[in-house]
Amino acid sequence: MVNVIEIHEFINNFLYRRALDELEKKYKISTNEEELPPILFEYDANDINLSGASLSDLETILANSLDSFLKYTALKLSIFLNEPDEQEGNDEEDVLIERRPPYKNFLIIHLLEYYLITNDVDNLNIYLKKIKIPNSKKYGEQLKKIYASL
Repeated sequence: MVNVIEIHEFINNFLYRRALDELEKKYKISTNEEELPPILFEYDANDINLSGASLSDLETILANSLDSFLKYTALKLSIFLNEPDEQEGNDEEDVLIERRPPYKNFLIIHLLEYYLITNDVDNLNIYLKKIKIPNSKKYGEQLKKIYASL
């Protein structure tokens, strides 16, 4: 079981920092450098434990498949950030007050999805349901299409 201290160490290690730097250089995606709220580490630990992946699995992606992973992440973000919200009963236009850069731990969820797509695709939808992603089956199919387009 992954714990909060291990998550903190993981997002501060060389491989993870290099991934964030490359994402910013190649795709102009920057992160919020403020200190992370401690609860986010707990969410990340829970997500990792539910996925069946280990931190060493995620480090392997960062060490051996960084370019493919970053391309996947950038493509996924461009698609989902440009999609309109689908909220029932809301006929009013969405108003975006401010979009702030994500905290530096944001790559963890993308690493987990990438790991499952590349190593355990049969478990992807199960994992997405466990972490309570709305319309998880549809979302899982979208992730597979994004990966297939790389």
